[in-house]
Amino acid sequence: MKIVIKNPAPADETQLRWGDYHFGLALQAAFERTGHVVTQQFHDDWPTPKPADLCVVLRGLKRYQPAPGETALLWIISHPQLVSREECRQFQFIASASKLHARMLAQELGVTVEYLPQCTDPERFHAPAVPIDEQARQRSGLVYVANSRGVIRDIAQWAEQSSTAIDIIGRGWEHSGVADQVRYEYIDNARLGDCYRSAAAVLNDHWLDMKLYGYVSNRVLDALACHAPVISDESPALREIFGDAVLCAGNAEEFRHAVAQCRQRLPERLESAAAFWQAHGDQFTFEQRANDLAALAGGRLLSGRSAPPASGIAALGDWVGTGVAYGEQREAYYQQSLARHRKRIHRLQDSLDWERSKRKSLQEERDALTVRLAEQEAQYRSRIGALEERLSGQESQYRSRIGALEERLSGQAAQHKKSVAALESRLAERSKRIGQLKGKVTWEEGTRRRLQQELETAQRDLDAAGSIRLSQLESRLGAERRRGDEQRQQLRLAMGHIERLERDILDLVHSRSWRLTTPLRLVGRQWRRLAGRSAAPYRLRPRPEPLPASGEDSVSVRNHRVGWLRRLGRRLPAGIKQPIKWTLARLGRDLSTTGPKVAAGSQPGSGLPDDPRMPTMRDDEVAYRTRALAQLERLERYCQGQPNALMRSGRAEPESLQLDGQPGYWQLQWVQLTEELLFLMRSKDGKRS
Repeated sequence: MKIVIKNPAPADETQLRWGDYHFGLALQAAFERTGHVVTQQFHDDWPTPKPADLCVVLRGLKRYQPAPGETALLWIISHPQLVSREECRQFQFIASASKLHARMLAQELGVTVEYLPQCTDPERFHAPAVPIDEQARQRSGLVYVANSRGVIRDIAQWAEQSSTAIDIIGRGWEHSGVADQVRYEYIDNARLGDCYRSAAAVLNDHWLDMKLYGYVSNRVLDALACHAPVISDESPALREIFGDAVLCAGNAEEFRHAVAQCRQRLPERLESAAAFWQAHGDQFTFEQRANDLAALAGGRLLSGRSAPPASGIAALGDWVGTGVAYGEQREAYYQQSLARHRKRIHRLQDSLDWERSKRKSLQEERDALTVRLAEQEAQYRSRIGALEERLSGQESQYRSRIGALEERLSGQAAQHKKSVAALESRLAERSKRIGQLKGKVTWEEGTRRRLQQELETAQRDLDAAGSIRLSQLESRLGAERRRGDEQRQQLRLAMGHIERLERDILDLVHSRSWRLTTPLRLVGRQWRRLAGRSAAPYRLRPRPEPLPASGEDSVSVRNHRVGWLRRLGRRLPAGIKQPIKWTLARLGRDLSTTGPKVAAGSQPGSGLPDDPRMPTMRDDEVAYRTRALAQLERLERYCQGQPNALMRSGRAEPESLQLDGQPGYWQLQWVQLTEELLFLMRSKDGKRS
């Protein structure tokens, strides 16, 4: 159920001093623990409507006007004299914290009025966690929490008359006889439980309207929940609810007697308070009131609490009857008190006679003193006349002196004004200068901080760029090293293959079988040629991927290769030129359109920009490639008709060319070229033979 609580406390910082504020918060917490959605609305916010299933109005000092169609419940907890019948008729449900007032309203209105007594919060007000004997040793002092409001309250008056020391917590006691006993003007509600748990007794009294209508202060419940003895003013409703658990007093003497009983028999009073709360404490908690209010709003009447009496006279008779029963119990005590008062009256009469005689003697002394004072007055008057004449002469002298001093002081004041004006102007200039300097210092400080931030940012950027550049260089160096290793391995394999081919060619050229079988090979080739079949079984396979040609070294190498191939075709015998012409043409075309890639501005295969600190080729790679070119030149000279060049032990010095590319492809080209050259050599030897 959605509930809104109309709290009469204000919505400002003064609400902490209102008991209704803490009462409403405790009730809200109890509702929420039972599963309801609760909103607290204070008096300043009452005009703003809050949609809810039930509106619970805590009736105190402020009156609430329910909105049309609003389900409202009126719970009267204080100030019953302010509640009218017209106000009650505006609510669907009515509850009162007084059984007497509930019956009176039910008779006047002709409706059911529930009796919901005051309650306390057991989470804040609870018993100490020590035995009663230990509590009796620890507790001390009489605590009285109340505000004066300009009224002499019963407990304060009785404490003053009986000279009883009490600890007052409250406001408005400045002009009373107990102002020196005020300890605090305000205590936080969260600390109030600790205050009750440390007190030997808690003092309480009621406002007159609360007492007449049968309302009980919830301070009594808070104190009993802490198992603290309570001394309160006389109230029939108080005795009906709490019995002997609360000590009641009707005057200063009874108050003094109750205080003495509480001090002398403190463990017994503690046990009485604890026994009552353990037996009936569950009926006076906010959880129980939240359940009662929810049941009342749901149409379920509380058991036996709201039956209206036969008449208003009968309701008032219950209250009066309770008071009469209590008066019969006190009759014997009053008779004893009357005897004591008669004895005091006789003593006071004797004192009065003595005071009268003393007053007569004092009257005689006063008459004598009056005559004496008249004589002294005449003497003093004559002396005063002489003094007045003397003072008038001195006054004229002092007036002349004062005039001269005033003229002198006026001149000095004018000079001081000029000096002050000059100093103020100088001070203004210095203040202006100081302001300018402060502004300049502030600007320079901001500039310094900005430059410092820029320097730190640049330093971080430089460190980040350096680390990135270093990582790039390291990755490039690693890639170049791996690539160089692969190229050296491939060149090493190519050189070994070329040397092996050279040895095979030399062995073949010097063998006798080669020379003897030359005519047969020549005849076979001519026969295949006449038969229309190819005379050259060896062909260059197409390159696996195109090699880009760039750089001066690539152009020089390409021109050199094309030149010797063309010269090779011209120097061969005319009989075999045609069979191999297409082979030379294809080989020359391939070498003229492609060539070895030469590094020009970048490292091949690395994908990184040029760095002058990185070498383009290692020296051992250049040596391998130079040796490969030397082998090709020797084969060229042999094909040009200089076979003796292969027989010399000395090796020609090749040109130093820095070639870059794919050694695996060139290795394949060298092997195929060597096979073609072997075919040409066989044809050449056969033709000569």
